[in-house]
Amino acid sequence: MVDNSHLFSVLCYNGTITFSVENISILLGMVRDYTMKFAEANSFEIQEEDIKEYDEIDGLQHYLKIQKQIFEKCA
Repeated sequence: MVDNSHLFSVLCYNGTITFSVENISILLGMVRDYTMKFAEANSFEIQEEDIKEYDEIDGLQHYLKIQKQIFEKCA
């Protein structure tokens, strides 16, 4: 029997993507870093409380929400 307890599954528009715990942490770091650079490039101030630590899924949702705010403000 295979132990899949260390995997996360994310539903997408065309199916499901499965990430290991290590990969989702890497993805969160990449999304966080991109969000910070994207905000800086667009002179968008991110509040101090928006930079706190998040678990993987909440963090991804949070940083994508910030990116959406940047697009709406700067579009």
